[in-house]
Amino acid sequence: EAESESESEAEAESESESESESEGPCADGEFSCDDAGDLLRCAAGIFEPFADCAGGCDAGDGECGLNACPEGDQACALDGALEVCDPTIGGWLDPQVCETGQVCDPTAGDGCIALACTPDTLACDGSEELTVCSEYGTRWVLEESCGAGEVCLDAACVPPPCSDGEDNDSDGEIDYPDEAGCATSSDITEDDPDVAPQCANGSDDDLDEAADFPADVGCFAASDDDEACDVFGTDAFGYVGCEEVTTVLPCPNISASGTYIPLEDDETDAVYIGFTFDFYGEAHDFAWISSNGKIGFPTNSSYGNGCLPASGETIFAWWDDLDPSDGGGTVRYATIGAAPNRTFEVQWVSEHYSGPSGRIDVRAVLHETSNQIDVCYVDTAFGASWIDYGSSATAGIQGGWDGGWDEFIEYSCNAPRLTNDLVLRYVHP
Repeated sequence: EAESESESEAEAESESESESESEGPCADGEFSCDDAGDLLRCAAGIFEPFADCAGGCDAGDGECGLNACPEGDQACALDGALEVCDPTIGGWLDPQVCETGQVCDPTAGDGCIALACTPDTLACDGSEELTVCSEYGTRWVLEESCGAGEVCLDAACVPPPCSDGEDNDSDGEIDYPDEAGCATSSDITEDDPDVAPQCANGSDDDLDEAADFPADVGCFAASDDDEACDVFGTDAFGYVGCEEVTTVLPCPNISASGTYIPLEDDETDAVYIGFTFDFYGEAHDFAWISSNGKIGFPTNSSYGNGCLPASGETIFAWWDDLDPSDGGGTVRYATIGAAPNRTFEVQWVSEHYSGPSGRIDVRAVLHETSNQIDVCYVDTAFGASWIDYGSSATAGIQGGWDGGWDEFIEYSCNAPRLTNDLVLRYVHP
């Protein structure tokens, strides 16, 4: 029994010595062995795996024992030089310096490859991803996907210049929609075009006795190059609805950056707007988003559309029997920009419940301060004539009951009027 205890104490002491060699603070370049007999080397005060010695570790010499490592094993020294294992001499050969313009990479065939970037530097890959140069400078790897309301710019995820609250081009105008250089709130430059657009040129181009944004109802933003917007309706509250077909849509694509709402067929979810929005004289901090193309205060998830008036204070972007949960569709939202010019944006990419596999892309933007509403019809064909272009949908806005159903504007009901590149704007009085 005494002998057994002695052996146990010896084993414990041996384990303790082993752990003390491989754990705890260490000096850079110091070698140690782990329990499996593999070689460790200290970097930044921590022991890290250095070589597979197959049990033949020699921490004192900083190498594997004779014939203990596979021939040709490669590693990078702390100074970036290449080290190659030669089992015939019992360890690592003298370090080899890679050629100019190359960097050590032990995973490469000859251990040295062309330098692709400076290790640990950051850069943008497009406008939505921040990347970092790998440890050995061989490639760029994903560091971070920019969040909702951010773009990658100057090696950082930041608010877009057209919604960051700054006068980036020093022209006295800040952000979308006031800045003539901003076509949307997601644009990454405020630089003005060489020729001022109609909505920022100081002229009444459509001869309606109103010039430029925001005085001219036809101007979606200062960057809009067409003051003409055909009025299609007004209501008792004072809203004015106008329509325009334009290739410069005032509704950014948030299908990748927006917050995903996991809506199944015929479902509604409440989300925080991000600012107080006035709709028919009522202040709202939350909006109810329906899978069936509606934003309400609140609204229901009814799929069977009808002509207005209907029930509830609602923005009917595309009221129809949509099913964004099928075929890769999504409903997303985002609050973009800085006060007092923030926007709340909703995007439906959805199939029709009873139609083919084609999906529409419809977007709605609610503006802070002006309380105006833009609805953009980007792609409005499912692939079946009986539902394409709004043939079975309702588009418009409606307030609540106020002694009568006279507070609503209907643009279309079960008619193929919602064509691609159409923008409907509802101007708050």
